[in-house]
Amino acid sequence: MATVWRYQPVVRVTEFEGITDACVSLCEVIMNDDEELIAWTEDMSCSPLGADVEELVSDVALMWIDAMSWKPVFADALEVGMKFEKSIDQAARNELAEFIEHGGSLLKHKST
Repeated sequence: MATVWRYQPVVRVTEFEGITDACVSLCEVIMNDDEELIAWTEDMSCSPLGADVEELVSDVALMWIDAMSWKPVFADALEVGMKFEKSIDQAARNELAEFIEHGGSLLKHKST
């Protein structure tokens, strides 16, 4: 069985001294062939990473695309077997990726 890894927007709700606060962040999820959740990271606020600037930029781009592609879910509602709802269709996701790839080329790190 193959697995797919991606980022998922999650809503984290915290309460401190009677004040409730909600924020959206990203966690990493692993899905099976049927697009069912099989695992996720405990850290609900992933940071982009890379061995170099180019990899870092690629990870930021992937985070942006995944954040725009999937509807957020409450972090405490994550459970094995659940499925996620798309925010945009594949054509829109492809357009977003193309925009990032071509627009982002202007921002790529240049050595002098």
